[in-house]
Amino acid sequence: MGARYVVDILGQQYPLKAEEGTEEELKAAAELVASKIQEASSATRTKDVGRLGILTALQLAGEYNKLKKDYDELMELLEDK
Repeated sequence: MGARYVVDILGQQYPLKAEEGTEEELKAAAELVASKIQEASSATRTKDVGRLGILTALQLAGEYNKLKKDYDELMELLEDK
């Protein structure tokens, strides 16, 4: 059935439901997002949750793209061997 989890982001509660077997991944993702939004809030001094959400999404997308590029380069090196 899965589990329910509540994440607190800037004092607002967001109830989430994880599919069975994905509870820890959801919890880790929620905590990462909450942490990144808090960082963005501190850096920009804004409390506009929509704006913070976009800034956080852009930051996480940039991190993802860098990791994907690094992974693709590593896979290319391994395939050449």
